[in-house]
Amino acid sequence: MLQNNKELEDKHGKALFSWEIEGVEKHNRSLMWYVFSGIIGAALLVYSIWTVNFLFAVIILMFAVITVINEMKGQVYVECKIMENGLIISEQHYHWKEIENFWMVYQPPYIKNIYFELKGARPRLSIPLNSQNPNKIREFLRKYVHEDLDREQEPLSEYIGRVLKI
Repeated sequence: MLQNNKELEDKHGKALFSWEIEGVEKHNRSLMWYVFSGIIGAALLVYSIWTVNFLFAVIILMFAVITVINEMKGQVYVECKIMENGLIISEQHYHWKEIENFWMVYQPPYIKNIYFELKGARPRLSIPLNSQNPNKIREFLRKYVHEDLDREQEPLSEYIGRVLKI
């Protein structure tokens, strides 16, 4: 559970921006998406059994089960805060010195995200801006983190996931 505001401010400074984001993005999938995905999944499953690649079959089944479970679960929201000395997502704190750089992709209504590249071998953070003012956030972040101006598009993996609704 997220600490109360007084404890957070004592530990991480004042919260300058705060909003809720979806814990896992829910896609609006049509019946045709499920039919097409089922056909592709079944074909891949048959192929994996035919080629005696049982690990691939297990991976396909796991993907199908995870997709069904995520569809059945209700939406979970997490709090995102930009503090004076770092970023807090849910209960995870990232100090500014842990962040290599950031970039924004703001192409409403499809993409309104900020991306943080973390130092070390850690995954990139992708945070939807929702109704936040990207210019104010960018102005603040530039004081503490390098902005990668060469990156102007969403990462390919996120583009593929968005288009395929996975």
